[in-house]
Amino acid sequence: MPDRLRALYIPPMNTNAILLILAAGAVLSVSAAPVPADDPFIWLEQAHSERAMQWVEAENAKTSAALESNPLFSTLSMMQG
Repeated sequence: MPDRLRALYIPPMNTNAILLILAAGAVLSVSAAPVPADDPFIWLEQAHSERAMQWVEAENAKTSAALESNPLFSTLSMMQG
């Protein structure tokens, strides 16, 4: 192995340790992120609450209506089965 590549070589065991440390750091930085006090959708964090489920159903209805109004949608639906 050329000397310039030997300086870049990291043994597999060390590579796994480095990746684990980077992943742990990423998880900790995301979980420690502050929640904005003015988040208008904070109630969606309660994913299975009645209010969130009503919102999901309303959004699904809007999406379905938009898709079904497109002529290509029926063509794709027929292709699916």
